[in-house]
Amino acid sequence: MEALSTYKTLQEIAVIAATKYNPQTSPEDYANSVVKVYQTDKAPEKIRKNVYYRHLLETYPGTVRNEVVRIIEARNAGAKLVQQ
Repeated sequence: MEALSTYKTLQEIAVIAATKYNPQTSPEDYANSVVKVYQTDKAPEKIRKNVYYRHLLETYPGTVRNEVVRIIEARNAGAKLVQQ
């Protein structure tokens, strides 16, 4: 069960990151840049002050990037459906 808990926490980080997405950037480029920032002291306070979040960002950056992209693409797909 520990793996599921870790994955859910990685998803929490990705949701925080995806909320600031700017559509002028590709989801992949955005995910790469946000993970880099989140691994520094320039991260948002909620990320910066959570030692566990910081540990997961260092240990599983690829998973966070993939989740950010997945969330953004799902939102984009939902927006396109609404427009039709």
